[in-house]
Amino acid sequence: ASANRFLPSMRFHGEETSSRAAAASAGMVISCSVCGFRIVSRQDSPVHAQFLVVLTFGSVAYSAWKRFKEFAKLAAVVKRAEESADSPSFEASLEAWKSVCREQAWFRCLSVRYLWRKTHNLNRFVSAVFFDAPSPGL
Repeated sequence: ASANRFLPSMRFHGEETSSRAAAASAGMVISCSVCGFRIVSRQDSPVHAQFLVVLTFGSVAYSAWKRFKEFAKLAAVVKRAEESADSPSFEASLEAWKSVCREQAWFRCLSVRYLWRKTHNLNRFVSAVFFDAPSPGL
């Protein structure tokens, strides 16, 4: 499993850059953040929260709404990568994920205050993964 599965449904807003290293060498600013949430109510699923993930390469931006379970899948990939003997340390990423889990509500909570805190913690986690990862594929 790869971290690339976390971002496949991102909307495309410009020209694609092949890798973080290529973008950095071209002098582009690269960022990844979780910057908002929405509460979704559909007939085919229970009411739930989704979080807005924005990935930017210079002037090109990708965005996608992701449920919490997608972040949990990313955390599992990071844990497996950390356990791998040939990978760099993901200590900051795993510490940020522990913060997310520590503040996790036991039951589905859709209060605005809770979701803002969760958005902040998920942003810390995604930012840590982004900076810890040696390449886009972990």
